[in-house]
Amino acid sequence: MSIDLPPRHILRGVIGNWRRVLSVLLLTGILVAGYRPMFLSFLVGRIPKRPAPIDGIDRRPLRERADSTPPDLLQFLQSVRAQTNKRDTIGLVLPPPFGGFSYVYWRGSYVLAGRTVLLPPSARSVCGARYVATWKGPFACDGQAVAWEGSGGRLLRSVN
Repeated sequence: MSIDLPPRHILRGVIGNWRRVLSVLLLTGILVAGYRPMFLSFLVGRIPKRPAPIDGIDRRPLRERADSTPPDLLQFLQSVRAQTNKRDTIGLVLPPPFGGFSYVYWRGSYVLAGRTVLLPPSARSVCGARYVATWKGPFACDGQAVAWEGSGGRLLRSVN
């Protein structure tokens, strides 16, 4: 009893097809294993999945949203810029929610370019500045006199 095998040229075609199928499956497996969902965020962007936090501080990166600085605060900072000179030292005191350390520094150093902006970790460090800019809130330092008032705030100047 003999087994009839198909001719060799037919077997070569079947084996060649299996190699192609295996290579396509291997390539597909590599692509699926290397997929990262973060790649889609480059195309789609971030979509918020929950409402803003209760404390009202939006912690998203600034590049993902428009500037949320109120126009009257921008007007005040631009007025302070007009009243001071380059290389002056300015302490900023802003009320909540704008009184945060990073927000004051980021906003103040951007608008008051060319001036040294001191941050308010404590009242003593701010009062050591040549100028103290306060917006929408009472604030006083010893040895400071009002140099300018307007746009919802005051600019205090060191008397010493």
